[in-house]
Amino acid sequence: MTTGTTVAITVGAVIVLSAVGSLIVIATGAYNVAATSPHSGLVEWALGAAMDRSVAVRAAGLKPPAAALNAKGNAGFLGFNDYLCVMCHGAPGVYPTVVGNGLYPRPPELSKSTGDMSMEEVYWIITNGIKDTGMPAFPACPKEERWLIASFVKRMNEMSAKDYKSLGPGGG
Repeated sequence: MTTGTTVAITVGAVIVLSAVGSLIVIATGAYNVAATSPHSGLVEWALGAAMDRSVAVRAAGLKPPAAALNAKGNAGFLGFNDYLCVMCHGAPGVYPTVVGNGLYPRPPELSKSTGDMSMEEVYWIITNGIKDTGMPAFPACPKEERWLIASFVKRMNEMSAKDYKSLGPGGG
């Protein structure tokens, strides 16, 4: 038997055994899917990496309109509150509700965690949601409003609790 044949058989066996092992875990219910039980480190890493790359690839061709790029003040604030983003993600000086605190994975605190995401990526997530996280899709929200919300989310990391509260009703 050649080395190539041995490698092919070994790789095939590993794939088959992995598939059978996965099916056994699924069929027996061995993996705990409760929102009160965190994923293993490997699963957490794999899901996070898959989400990050998936969003980056799909958002790469998006171009924010001038209104979103030049937005200031409370532009996008009302949408952030009206679409209940604050309920799960909180805001400067505003804590997530029991609903947001009960989700797993826990929704990121957007006022502190979007520094590495582009506005296009935030917009894509608002538009499409994220499977199995509790993050719904909002394609029915007008496109211009989604862009303003994405712009607002990106600006929140510069806001204090007092700044946020001054934006209007629902601001703390």
